[in-house]
Amino acid sequence: MINAQTSKKQTKVDFVPFNVDVNIFNAISSVASGATNDIVTYTVPVGKTFALELVEFSGENIANYIIYVDTDIVAYRRTWFGGSISGEFTFEGYRIAAGKVITLKVNNFRPSSADFEGRILGGLI
Repeated sequence: MINAQTSKKQTKVDFVPFNVDVNIFNAISSVASGATNDIVTYTVPVGKTFALELVEFSGENIANYIIYVDTDIVAYRRTWFGGSISGEFTFEGYRIAAGKVITLKVNNFRPSSADFEGRILGGLI
């Protein structure tokens, strides 16, 4: 590629080495008080690496949101009174190997049941 202003050859660099081809949404209803439930889960296919970009979450109550890769906690966020009851975890290409399972869980610590939603977004390399 030639830059028209300087006539110098430039090398194009793509900073995103994948397409955002994984967009998994799920909603769960009536999570009991004190319960921890899976909201959304994604298993990285054999022969691929998953570049996790973003995990979104929301719900009817304040709660704790936890992201696991297999059994390891990789992120944790709490919503609270006076703040938003939705949010996101930004990972910007966190690489996860084939066969690993990414799970967004919610812990509803409020005294009433509630509905919760989540989305896992990323790409396969």
